[in-house]
Amino acid sequence: MLPSLAGPIIAGVIVDTVGWRWVFLSVPALITVAALALLRGLAGHPVSGGQVIAAPGLHREAGWAALTAVGAVLTQYGSGAGPLVPKD
Repeated sequence: MLPSLAGPIIAGVIVDTVGWRWVFLSVPALITVAALALLRGLAGHPVSGGQVIAAPGLHREAGWAALTAVGAVLTQYGSGAGPLVPKD
């Protein structure tokens, strides 16, 4: 419940200080932090049957996925092809 109360306040402060675009550009960073915390928490955690998940390439694949997402956001932002970008 706390994020639903604090999120709009934090977003409003960001919009007032640096602009509305930074609210959306901060999402990949927040997702990356949450994904890293999740991966760290799940590393070596036993699954049903007593086996341990061994995924040595999982961290590398997650990094490439995050890098791809950031690249897509920057490409969209740089091209000015968004529906909210005013046309001159």
